[in-house]
Amino acid sequence: MGEEVYLTYSKCSDTFIKAEVPRGLSPGYYSLQVINPDGQIGLLENAFEVTVSGTVQEIGISLFRGFNLLGICFYPDQTCSSAYSLFRNYFLPEEVDHITDPITKSIVYWEGAEPAGTDFELQSRKAYPVFIKNEKKDLYLTAIPNTVSLELSEGRNFVGPFPVENYTAFMMLIEESDSDIKIVSITRYNREKGKWEEAYRHNQFPAGADFNMEPGEGYIIDCRKTEI
Repeated sequence: MGEEVYLTYSKCSDTFIKAEVPRGLSPGYYSLQVINPDGQIGLLENAFEVTVSGTVQEIGISLFRGFNLLGICFYPDQTCSSAYSLFRNYFLPEEVDHITDPITKSIVYWEGAEPAGTDFELQSRKAYPVFIKNEKKDLYLTAIPNTVSLELSEGRNFVGPFPVENYTAFMMLIEESDSDIKIVSITRYNREKGKWEEAYRHNQFPAGADFNMEPGEGYIIDCRKTEI
């Protein structure tokens, strides 16, 4: 089951309605379902397509030996739409050990000169643990940045935002304070120092480690629903 959204619509006649597609939908084809007041259902498969717009940029990402949390801050193209394609187009067997989907726990690794394991889709605005063999691996991807606001859910979120320059964890905590979903903490893995850092709320104010949020870096954001 893919992404599901409710459309704002207006009734023009007994046989014609007009609906508005909201901003921020992920690129792809969407089916349209209409439910009448009497319960009758009409379904049109692949009714419309959401395409990517924006300026292509070169995005540089530095990965270091051991654990990294790679943030997909752009719209993946065919060269990196899955873990297999990322391995084939951007890594050599001697450079990377494996990549993991933190939700499904699927793992992709090298078996000889080909990727093996359970392949999975790399989704824009998500983050994935990657284990590097070399001291440092620089990735240069040409892609369209995903600058749409993050959609966070209650619980743990593995995200790869595309922040503006000099955007910090404390700034995100302050900006999201009035949302229905409140950020409890933002955690990053400092790849150069090899340790975890956390920004969190204390008495409604940001506390802990404030750090710049960088394109290509993944973050673990824990959220809870705002109490009514």
